Amino acid sequence: RVPRTNFITSLQIDRGVQQDGQEFLKLLLSLLESELAGSQDKAVQQLVQGLFKGKFSYATTCEACGRASEASRRLVDFYELELNVDALSLAQALHQYLIEERLEGDNQYQCSFCKTSVDASRKVRLHALPEYLCFQLKRFVFDLQTLERKKATDQFKFPPVVDMRPHVTPDGWDQASSSASDSGRGAQNSERGNEASMGYEYELAAILLHKGASARSGHYVAHVKDEFTGQWWLFDDETVTLLGDDPFGKAGSGGSSANGEVVVISDDGDAKTVKDQRASDP
Repeated sequence: RVPRTNFITSLQIDRGVQQDGQEFLKLLLSLLESELAGSQDKAVQQLVQGLFKGKFSYATTCEACGRASEASRRLVDFYELELNVDALSLAQALHQYLIEERLEGDNQYQCSFCKTSVDASRKVRLHALPEYLCFQLKRFVFDLQTLERKKATDQFKFPPVVDMRPHVTPDGWDQASSSASDSGRGAQNSERGNEASMGYEYELAAILLHKGASARSGHYVAHVKDEFTGQWWLFDDETVTLLGDDPFGKAGSGGSSANGEVVVISDDGDAKTVKDQRASDP
């Protein structure tokens, strides 16, 4: 058992400040990467990246000449995708995150090929997905009226199985696999070709919940699925409780929460499509 004080010190957590789940995840993965980097085993060095790192690009296309910006070919690493809670479901939030944005009027794009300001389109393109895909739900938002952070308590629905195939852009697979350090799904797909059945279906694996109405305080618990038995467990500090077949311990509840902040889905090539179900927050 690792003493909590040593763990907190290693993560450089400020115990006097309320930090959210995303901040903790970033600190934890950063610490693991740093510690594993000293291993003599290449696979161990790249363990965190191989499990959690994906790649996307910000693609900007000029509507006058039809060319993409030079920056559009630059792949960016990500360890989680930030989604808006007010989208109410994972499907809608992903659509909102990846939807094309128009750059026009006072917000026109300066095209390096046309040498002038032009109308353009911009969107996020996912190129490589990790084995464990983390979604950060933006529960804590800035209230312009009170000028303080507040917690958004919208119900957010997430399915037990999600097919990410429609959200992935094939462009850039070769770029994603050109780096020796890339061990994500992009490199795998470039080697295996366009196998439609390969690794785009994910199963719900874990949910981090923030208990409390305020953004300034609260308590975190985690609902985690045992990948071997399919049973769900509730981790609440030192207390661990078996929930059974359902993530919230309710028969047929599917996945829906007003407190979910981080949702983790894991690759399962054998996963079958399951119809979304909805339940109230426990």
